[in-house]
Amino acid sequence: MSSMALKIGDRLGLARLKSWLPHGSHDDELLLVPKDLRTADPIFARELAGGRMGLAGFVVTIGDSSPFDMASPHAAWTEALHGFGWLRHLKAGRSAGGTALGQRLFDAWIANESKIRRTTPAAFEPSAAARRVTAWLANADLLLDGADPARFQSVHRAVAQAIETLERCKIAAHGRTLVACDIALVTASLALADQERFLEAREASLVSRLGRQILDDGCHVSRNSDDAVELLLDLLPLRQCYLARGRAPPQMLVDTTGLMLGFLRAMQLGDGSPARFHGADASARDALATVLALDSVVHGTRHDLAASRFVRMEQGRTIVIMDCGGAGEGGGAVFDSPLAFEMSSGRRRVLGNCGSPAGVAPATTLEAATSIRSHATLALGSTARTGKASVTGFVREADNEQISAGAQHDGFVASYGLVHTRRLTLGDGGRTLEGTDQLDPPAAVLRTVRDTPFAIRFHIDTAAAASVDMDGSRATIQLPDEAWELTMTGARAALEPSVDYAQTGGPRAAEQIVLRGTCPGHSNVTWKLSRRS
Repeated sequence: MSSMALKIGDRLGLARLKSWLPHGSHDDELLLVPKDLRTADPIFARELAGGRMGLAGFVVTIGDSSPFDMASPHAAWTEALHGFGWLRHLKAGRSAGGTALGQRLFDAWIANESKIRRTTPAAFEPSAAARRVTAWLANADLLLDGADPARFQSVHRAVAQAIETLERCKIAAHGRTLVACDIALVTASLALADQERFLEAREASLVSRLGRQILDDGCHVSRNSDDAVELLLDLLPLRQCYLARGRAPPQMLVDTTGLMLGFLRAMQLGDGSPARFHGADASARDALATVLALDSVVHGTRHDLAASRFVRMEQGRTIVIMDCGGAGEGGGAVFDSPLAFEMSSGRRRVLGNCGSPAGVAPATTLEAATSIRSHATLALGSTARTGKASVTGFVREADNEQISAGAQHDGFVASYGLVHTRRLTLGDGGRTLEGTDQLDPPAAVLRTVRDTPFAIRFHIDTAAAASVDMDGSRATIQLPDEAWELTMTGARAALEPSVDYAQTGGPRAAEQIVLRGTCPGHSNVTWKLSRRS
């Protein structure tokens, strides 16, 4: 292995371990412990020792009982419990008895596996099964701390059984979970000597899945950048497992992770957070920073996002990211954001979407957060959703003076017979952003029976304050160190309440500037944001 590979391996905490068997049986040998890149909380061990277990935003008082015998408050808590990702917290909290707690709970799960199979089917669904295999391998050093040969064999049998379970149940997986299953199985093939014979077939499956789920610019087919972050949290350690074993990872794996890292850099705003499209939220900011910091190659910021139909425009200290695509694939919540955009200036977010609720949210909250009204785009009439909008006419133009992008969508045709076209232009060194929002019939001329009201929304970041002139002709967005002035023709501005759903502490009140008008069959609104330093 090269010295560079060793350095990277050491940084990720990979370790080649000796067998705990008396004379080192190769079949039972644990060859390495993959690194878990997810953030660990050492306080978790103290809370667990005190009889409280907090997972997925829910806290359950377990006292001296096993958490596997407790009634679950939510399906997300159940999946997190049986996924064993919390072992990383106990590893971080070893000084608070984390090792003993982790081993005791692992032993309790193994002893009651048959009962858990009968009473908790969710524990053996693909998502939990994949996370369990990954977590047990990544925390094998904790599970085997102080182990004698008998315990080593017991742990090894349990891991082997978990791998067999994953092989059987992954047929029911779909979307990102299916890739996670393959990642867990390839990791097992590299970490355990008796799993090496399956490596080639598992590699082929993983490479095939990545080819179908990762677009040519590195975006996941869900169009949610959080999905790319979650996959990289497992793919980057997997790449280092290859290096630790002295093997070359499949070139497609190397190329794909590079594309994904480039995509995530392009989706970052100036404050380091990802643009909030299709479920991405502020809670992924630390994870995003982790995967980008561990990238050993500087890929730069990708501007060619044609495959995912996002557009990044950057001039001076201003960044604008526009959504010129439709809904993603993956089966999750559908966020209605055709032609929406987000904007930052320096290290501050100025405008954006309302974001995805952190953790598990009530159905009414999720419904509100996913509606078109919670995105920085045009909403028509009483419509909260555009349905399956087809986005067409995508253009991106750039020269030394300005960058422009535009597209149109037909999501309003079924209800109102109108197409929405938007064009954004960033210029003057990033000091101005000009927009045009137009409503037209898809063909010929339309004169509606009555004028249809529209609203163009600018959701203001919670760190900013907004004001609107009395006549609605001008608005101001005030940041701590600068201000942006919004002027418009074809509509009147109003200051209205909004909600930031992406706060980790729950939804938070915010403000929005709304440009309102009515459309008789054709409307054209032009607006301009200008920075006043």
